[in-house]
Amino acid sequence: MRMTLVIVLPVLIIGVLLQVPVNSGTQDSKTLFLKKCTHCHNTARICRYIGRRNPLVWRKTIEWMQSKGARVDNTEKIAIATYLGTLQKNRAEFCK
Repeated sequence: MRMTLVIVLPVLIIGVLLQVPVNSGTQDSKTLFLKKCTHCHNTARICRYIGRRNPLVWRKTIEWMQSKGARVDNTEKIAIATYLGTLQKNRAEFCK
């Protein structure tokens, strides 16, 4: 019972923190990422962190970008963070 709580509780907390929208499709998130993030950053810079950051870390990164003036709303932030945080480097088309 205790082992189950140790495993399940962090997963639930991360899920709640991310508030991942059910209807955010991968293609829409990719398009959103390309539109919002590559306006200021080249993909090579972003690719350095693909596979090394989880969605929560990407969310914090985007929040920092918002504080610097990035025009990304909270729904977009969650979609982009989830998209980037679940990519594997060898599967990210924009990193090739």
